[in-house]
Amino acid sequence: MKNFFKNQFINFTAIFVLTAVLLVVPSGFSGCGIILGADSGDVESLTFASQNNYERNDILVDADNYANYTETSPPIVPQAINETESDETETSVDIPAPTTENTPPQPTQNKEETVRISFLAAGDNIMHLNMINDAQERAKDGEKFNFKDMYRDIADIVKAADISLVNVETPIAGDEFAYDGYPMFNTPKENGFALVDIGFDIITIANNHMLDKWEKGYMNHIEFWEKQPVLLIGGFKDQEDFENIRIYSKNGVSIAFLSYTYGTNGMFLPVGSKMVIPLIDAATIERQVKAARPLADLLFVVMHWGDEDRFEANLSQRSLAQTMVGFKPVFISPVHYDKQ
Repeated sequence: MKNFFKNQFINFTAIFVLTAVLLVVPSGFSGCGIILGADSGDVESLTFASQNNYERNDILVDADNYANYTETSPPIVPQAINETESDETETSVDIPAPTTENTPPQPTQNKEETVRISFLAAGDNIMHLNMINDAQERAKDGEKFNFKDMYRDIADIVKAADISLVNVETPIAGDEFAYDGYPMFNTPKENGFALVDIGFDIITIANNHMLDKWEKGYMNHIEFWEKQPVLLIGGFKDQEDFENIRIYSKNGVSIAFLSYTYGTNGMFLPVGSKMVIPLIDAATIERQVKAARPLADLLFVVMHWGDEDRFEANLSQRSLAQTMVGFKPVFISPVHYDKQ
């Protein structure tokens, strides 16, 4: 139970760096960023409590520890203050009443004001050629492909979550391109229909394969998802589109989404293209995070990053993560992501 002030205006604020794969989709993992798996199929419930501003005041970073941090050091866990443990392992933060010089603090009263929603993130959804061929063999009743069977064991879990997000790693570049697997993918649109059918609400396409079929395939991929009953993030037709922050609302809670990728496997947009690849750039991310925070109750930053086949965050990830949650890194990252 958390303490709230009577008639306190409630803001919900949080930043989630969605890099861990919470649900392993039955697919391959070639050419991706970090690869992680969940210990169980249960949907995590997230509880969001009120806070009277958009600044995190419940986390302290030990600057001395970060200054001495090396790549081989054990993970540094920020220390929380005003924190109590409960059976549900929720964090209780006592929020001070707004005060001025002549206004004494007001007494707190117990008041339950909690919104609980469940959020599921899945990836990477990759369709290799043998999987496309398998879907073609499963097709019946006039179908060209049947991808639904591949998701049979996770469909109920995806639908059970209030909000479900998936990283669609392989582009749906259109029938004008041959259907290809590794290393330059093109996935049939029927795979996209299957993802919508099992209940995914948010599609992110910011990843290293988004230019596998060049600018035209990238545009086709965006236009396909814009026609589906989902929120597309991570794909942008021009700079104005890139600055248009996507917001998703559920049960009275609004969530702003930002999405970035570490690269595109050496592929580039042609000179003069208006389209935008959301490459990881600390200054851009910091600017867009600040712009997005006032627009919604929550802010989720979806990152496609990390070292393949490595299960720990590298130093660059740790540094950038601190930037995203509002702390200035106190060490210099050895890895720099250049704009392409």
